[in-house]
Amino acid sequence: MRTTLSLMAVITSLLTGPALAAPTLLVTPERHDFGTVLEGAPAETVFTLSNRGDTLLSVSRVRTSCGCTASALMKDELMPGESTTLTVSYETKGRPGEFTKTVTIFSDDPAGPERVVTVSGVVKGFPRPNATFAPNPIRLDRVPVGEERKISVTLTNSGDAALLVDRITLLDMNRRPLRQLLPGEPLRLAPGRSAPIMVAVSPKNAAPFRYFVEVSTNNPLHPLAYVTLFGEGVSRQPSARTGGAPDGKTKRPPAP
Repeated sequence: MRTTLSLMAVITSLLTGPALAAPTLLVTPERHDFGTVLEGAPAETVFTLSNRGDTLLSVSRVRTSCGCTASALMKDELMPGESTTLTVSYETKGRPGEFTKTVTIFSDDPAGPERVVTVSGVVKGFPRPNATFAPNPIRLDRVPVGEERKISVTLTNSGDAALLVDRITLLDMNRRPLRQLLPGEPLRLAPGRSAPIMVAVSPKNAAPFRYFVEVSTNNPLHPLAYVTLFGEGVSRQPSARTGGAPDGKTKRPPAP
């Protein structure tokens, strides 16, 4: 009986073989929530990277999901049982609102060569104005060449500070200025208030056209806001009253 058990143990050992040595990366925590952060304030946290395997662990690179997130790794090689830190920071200046960003860690851990950690939070921004337009964009469809088409666009201050508009310019498709649309004093809108903008366009050719209305404001993040107008210029149809003569004169039948 004892001989049989010993033989079975030997067979089992030969079949399974020794476990292969390999590094194992453990990252803690896997997620960090900054909560609510004031705009401009630092948002920085530290993740711990540990080698729980039995051979050397090498971290080849660390990649962030956007340029607004930075990372700094203290060491890129860890002996078994050794740990290091990964510092991750998010740039809050000029980025109000919710955010969720990721950092990917690439290593030679065969079980998980890519490990992802996540940082999230809400940036409470400074009060600022914001220009929105309705409708935008504006489709004018088919407009006869030389005919003026007038459109009313509603400008609304959807921000939480006073909006100051000092210039409204009509631009052609190459964004070259055509004329000013804001005569006189600058326009001032309290939060939630609206004002109409009258725009008149006239296509010069029988071809697709595009115009832009450029609105210059005191929004520090987006000082220029745009409305897009597009359509197609078409040739004028001959007048039925003149018999279709291009010069407006009535056609006479040929003499017999």
